[in-house]
Amino acid sequence: MTLQQSYDALINEIRAAVTGEDPHFDDLFGAAQWSSVLRELPAEFRYFNDRFDEPPIDKLFAWWRTHRANGFVGVLLLTLLGLRESEYRRTNPAPLGVTQLGHDCENTCHVLTRNPAVQAALSDVYGLGRGLDLTTLRFHRHGTTSLILKVRQAFQRDSFAEMRALKLLLAPFLTIESIADATRQYATKYGMRQDNVTHLVRSLDSADGWILMEFVEGRTLAETLQHERRNGVAEFDFAELERWGKVLFEALVEMQKLGHLTHADLTPSNIIVKNEDDDLVLVDLGRNYLYTRSIMGVDGAESVYVAPEVREGNASIDRADLYSLGQLLILFAGSRPNSDATVPDVFYEQAPLIAHYLEDLIDRSPEHRLLTAGLSGKVDYQELCAAFLDDLEIASAAAQGGDGRTASTLWPLIREVVGPYRGEPGRQRKLWKAIRSKRGDPRRAQIGKQYFWSYFSAIVSTLTVIFVIWWFARDAEWDWGNRPVEMFNRFVLNKPIGDAGDDFPVLDRLRVGGYEIPDWENNWQARLVGLSYALLGAKLYQSLFARLSPLSAAFGTTGRLRFRAWAAELSMRSFAVVNSLLVLSCTFVEARFWPLASALGQTYAVIFNWSCIKFAESSFKEARISKISTVPDHDGKVSGLSKYGEWLPSSFFYMIIVWVIGFLIYTGVLKDGWLYASTVASVNIGLFYVIKCGLGGPPIRVALQRAVMATERVSLVRRNSSAPAPRVAPVAQPVGEGAA
Repeated sequence: MTLQQSYDALINEIRAAVTGEDPHFDDLFGAAQWSSVLRELPAEFRYFNDRFDEPPIDKLFAWWRTHRANGFVGVLLLTLLGLRESEYRRTNPAPLGVTQLGHDCENTCHVLTRNPAVQAALSDVYGLGRGLDLTTLRFHRHGTTSLILKVRQAFQRDSFAEMRALKLLLAPFLTIESIADATRQYATKYGMRQDNVTHLVRSLDSADGWILMEFVEGRTLAETLQHERRNGVAEFDFAELERWGKVLFEALVEMQKLGHLTHADLTPSNIIVKNEDDDLVLVDLGRNYLYTRSIMGVDGAESVYVAPEVREGNASIDRADLYSLGQLLILFAGSRPNSDATVPDVFYEQAPLIAHYLEDLIDRSPEHRLLTAGLSGKVDYQELCAAFLDDLEIASAAAQGGDGRTASTLWPLIREVVGPYRGEPGRQRKLWKAIRSKRGDPRRAQIGKQYFWSYFSAIVSTLTVIFVIWWFARDAEWDWGNRPVEMFNRFVLNKPIGDAGDDFPVLDRLRVGGYEIPDWENNWQARLVGLSYALLGAKLYQSLFARLSPLSAAFGTTGRLRFRAWAAELSMRSFAVVNSLLVLSCTFVEARFWPLASALGQTYAVIFNWSCIKFAESSFKEARISKISTVPDHDGKVSGLSKYGEWLPSSFFYMIIVWVIGFLIYTGVLKDGWLYASTVASVNIGLFYVIKCGLGGPPIRVALQRAVMATERVSLVRRNSSAPAPRVAPVAQPVGEGAA
C-alpha cells in the first residue's frame, strides 16, 4: 500500500467514525506506517476538517473512549488537537499572557496522555526508547507547532524526582526541513555541560521530532505579568522596570558566558518565572518558524518582540536579542511595545534617558543598534546592564514625585496645566544632582546646561512677575506696594526719613517723560498684558524646551540639519529672556509701549516656533534617509509634531491681528484699549497658557525630544560611515536554531 493509499484509508476510517459506522483502526497500520501517515496530515487543520460533513474530532474521541486500547488513534487525536490549537493560535492571536484554548484540554489531551496504550504508541511513532519512564507521561501545554509533555527518565525511581519536559513536534511540521533539522540538532547545538546554570533550561537529548529538556516549574513571564497587572498598572513604573530588567540581564549575561548563544526568540512566553522568586529561565532557544513564514499564520501578540532579521530569515542574527531586550524593557515599565518598533511616547515624557537607551536597542537595522555605545560591534550584556542600571538610577531620581512610580492622578495634571514651571526646575535639579558625580559621563555637560537654563528662565520669569505685580500695586496706591520701597530707601540706601520717598532706586529713573506712577487709568492695561506674557513665557519654556539641547545632538551633522539645530537652540534659549525683556520694558520704561511690545513678542513666537518645527521635520527626514527606524515612518504619525505644526497658522494670523490693532491703539486711532488688553490677556492665559502649553504641551515636548534623539543618531550614523572600519574580533555567530 502506497503512502497515499494509506492516507486515503485513514480518512475513510475517520469518516466511518464520524458517520456512526464501525471503523477498523485496530488492524489498519503498523507503527512505522502510522508515523508516515501522520506526517501526511495537512498542517492547516481547516483543510483536514473541510473533508468531513461535520467536525471529526469529537466523534473520533467518543469512539476512542470506548476503544482505549488503540493507542495510535489516541496519537492521531493528540495530533489533530495540536494542529487545531496551532491554527487557532496562529489565526486568533490572544492578548499577551492570555491562554485561549480552542478545546477542553483537561478532558481530552490530559486524558489521552495518561492512557498506557497512547503512551506506548507515542513511543513507537516518535522513537522515544531512550530511557524514559513512559508511565509518568503527562500533558503540560500546547506550543505553536508542538505538544509539550512532562515525563521522568527511567533511572529516576524516586516519585519525587524531577520531571523533564518532552517537546513533541506535531508530525505534519516534520515535513518542513528547516524545522525538522532544528529539532534533530537542538541538543547538540544548545546542550550545556557546565554546572550551576540557573537562567537557561538544559537540553538533555533530541532526535527526529522531539526534544528532552529540564522541566522548569512556574508561569511564563507573559502569564506572570498578566496576573500581576490584572488590576491595572502605573503609566510608567521604574520599580517594575528595575525588578524585571535586572533579572533578564542576569539571564543574558549567563547565556553569553555559556558560549555567546543567540536566543533569537526572546519573547515573554519563552521566559519562565520560577515559583517563589523572580528568577528567569530562558527556554526554547532558536528561531520560531511562525515568524519566518515557514508556516502560515498571523504574527500574533508576541511578534513585536522578535527582531526583524529573524522574521526575514536572515543568516546573521547575532544582534537579534538586543531588539528583543529593548521591547521587553518597554513591557516591564508598564507599556506595550509599538507595532512599528518605535519607543512609546511615555518614555520620552517620563524618562528621556531610558528612551535614549531603548532607541539604541530596538532599531530595525542591526548595524544601527548600540550606536551610542561606540563603534565596536561587540555585544557585552554585562556592560549593557551597568549602563541600564546607571540610566535607571538617574532617571528615577529625577522622576516627579521621587518615588520611582508615575501614574495618571489629579495633582500632576493640575501642575501640568496650571503651574507656570510644572516642577521642571526641580526635576532638572534632581537630574543634575544624580549625574554631577559621574565626571566621565558625556551627558553631564548637556544636563548641566539644561539645569542652568531651566533655573535661569524660572528666576527671570519670577522676577518679571514680581515686578509687574509690584508696579500694579504702586499704580493702585496700595500701601503694601509703596512701603517696601520706602523701607528699602530708608534702611538699605540710608536716606533720611524725610527724603526716603517711595521712588524705586535706579529703575524709576528709566521711565520716559510722561510715564507716571501711580497712574492706574493709563497703566493698568500694560500691567495686565505684561503679567499674562510673563506667565506665558515661563510656561512655554518649561513646558516645551527645558529638557532639550538640539545643538548638543547635532555634533556630527553638517548642512541644513546643523543650521536648523543651531537656530532651534538659539530660539529656545533666547526665549528664556526675550519675553521678559519686552514685559519689563513696558514696566520700567514706557507703559504706552505695550501694544507694540505684544506684537513684537508674538512675532518672535512665530519665528522661534517655526525654527523648532523645521528642526524637528529636518531631523526626522534625515533619520529616514539614514534608515534609522526609531522615528515613525511619516511625520503624520508623530502626533506631537502635527499638533505643534497647527500652532503656526493660528499664531501667524494672531500676529497680524496684534500688529494691526496694536498699532492703531498705540497711535490713538482706536480708543478701546481696555477691551483689547483684556482680550490679549485672555487669549494668552486661556488659549496659549492653559490649552496649548498646559494640555497640548506633553505630546509636543515628546515630538521635540524624539527629534533631538534622532539628530544624535543621524550624527552617529554619519560619523560611523565616514570613519575607517575598526579592527575588532569577529562576532560569534549563533550556535544554531531551535525548533518552533
